[in-house]
Amino acid sequence: MRNATIAILHVNRGGDVLENPISRSRNAAIMILPFLAGISNAICQHKFDCYATMMTGNTVSMSMALSEGRWNDVMLKLLLIIGYSIGVAGGKSLESTCRRQQQSESGTTLYTNNHLGTIAPIVAAIFAMAEVGGRGGWRWNIAPLLAVGYGMIYSSAQRTLGPTITHVVTGHWMKLGEATSDRFALAAKRWNDGAGKSIRVIGCFVVGVVVGMHLLRIVDERFPFFASLGVLYALVLASI
Repeated sequence: MRNATIAILHVNRGGDVLENPISRSRNAAIMILPFLAGISNAICQHKFDCYATMMTGNTVSMSMALSEGRWNDVMLKLLLIIGYSIGVAGGKSLESTCRRQQQSESGTTLYTNNHLGTIAPIVAAIFAMAEVGGRGGWRWNIAPLLAVGYGMIYSSAQRTLGPTITHVVTGHWMKLGEATSDRFALAAKRWNDGAGKSIRVIGCFVVGVVVGMHLLRIVDERFPFFASLGVLYALVLASI
């Protein structure tokens, strides 16, 4: 019996099959998302002494606060981590709900990934609610909502964009180390395929941090940073 081949193809909203899932818009998203992550982390670190997308940093801060008995800080960081996890779970649930499986006549399995179009307005609403809530005192109003939004954004984007992580850069530094070994230590004497992408992600993240800090210096404190970021994130997600 001949083995059946099952291919997973991406289908756009018009029903057209996209043979190459990494479209131009997705390549752009791989650069824009780390840029926005850099801005977000810069603003959150400067204003609130926490990270927007890097839960390792928040876990370290929580552990340090725990060792020093700073219970309010422990609870705040714990809320951030829980909120981020809720966002990841919510994004995954929405993806499962929105994904429609179709079977073509040739036996090819087709998946339509329209979940990002559903998540986009939800993200914008979450960030707008966090902005409004933050006017009454950030620590217990804005933090959980922002964490939910960031968890939803970056977990959903990563599942759609493939193995590329766009909200932290530790893995990309590791990839660059491996690429350096491939280039100079191995017989192949060439850079591996992921080196260029990692350089772009790290560069966009760093530029985002610089831009975020610059905005904090030149823009009025009352400017709706997070509501604006929510709109930008929604536009990026809807375009992928």
